[in-house]
Amino acid sequence: YGTKTCDYSAARISNKKIQTAKGNFDNIDLMPPAKAGNYISTATFRRNGDAIMPVDIRIFFDNGKSIIKNWDGKSRVKTYTFTGTGQITKIEIDPERKLLIDTNLLNNSKIVKQTSAGTWKYILKIMFWLQNIMQSVAFLA
Repeated sequence: YGTKTCDYSAARISNKKIQTAKGNFDNIDLMPPAKAGNYISTATFRRNGDAIMPVDIRIFFDNGKSIIKNWDGKSRVKTYTFTGTGQITKIEIDPERKLLIDTNLLNNSKIVKQTSAGTWKYILKIMFWLQNIMQSVAFLA
């Protein structure tokens, strides 16, 4: 009972390529050895409201795999780190939409590469209506 708000958000996605050892100095590697082509990928989530509730998180990778993690929601910020050949492409909070009291559902997902398909859709609709208006005016003139 109370007036606490519930809002979780997908805050940040980071993919960094692991560099291989550049050389050594006095038999000490300048960088730790790692497999070429691997990435360190991090996904950061944030609890914006005051209500603490457990929530599921789905993380998508570019190789087609996805992982579901369960976050207890007690901390303000939660970061998951993965090392491997796949990069994170998308993250979602509450993918099954079980948490109905989330106040802002628009910030529950984040994608690395955004497309402009939605913008072009509305631009083409506006152009269509402008063309129709101009044809109607030309017909009346």
